Amino acid sequence: MKAALGFLCLAVALSLTASVSAAPDAPGDPALERPRVAPSNPTAPAVPATPRSSLSCNVTMKDVLREHTGGITQPRFEILDNLAGWCEFWDRLYAGHFPAPPCDTAAVDFPREVAVVAALGNRSNSCFDVTISCIARRGASLRVEVTEIQPGPRCLCSAEIVAPVHVVKMNQPARQADFHIQTATLDCP
Repeated sequence: MKAALGFLCLAVALSLTASVSAAPDAPGDPALERPRVAPSNPTAPAVPATPRSSLSCNVTMKDVLREHTGGITQPRFEILDNLAGWCEFWDRLYAGHFPAPPCDTAAVDFPREVAVVAALGNRSNSCFDVTISCIARRGASLRVEVTEIQPGPRCLCSAEIVAPVHVVKMNQPARQADFHIQTATLDCP
């Protein structure tokens, strides 16, 4: 029993040193440096984000929330521009929590801001995560880049259904956007 527990602790420690596989970095090239991203799952390792986009990420965004076990079971990528839509999303997100927290009506100032939602829907283990990595405005259109983090074949992840969600806010105007989802794979030792 102690040997099995020791092996489990070692495996968890090794998984905490995981990294994301992506295009190789050029040493010292700041354009290719990857910022660290803390996953929404507090037990998962912090991993480097995917390489910076070739887009000009010219829209300032601010994190509103990250959830790993929300009630959004299907993929959902959208812009929410009013309080009623925000509270509907909030209620669905926290539907499985008891007691469910009331809608945070102060999280986004809807007359001036919008919420940008990236929800992966159900995934099969705790190593999955999502992050909104870039928002670019080109004229009247928006492009939102989303990174889905997936476990590599050597990752030890708890076998639980998760539904990762990342929400950021940005200034108006924004009614619709093109969401581009890319994947990054955890390369666990």
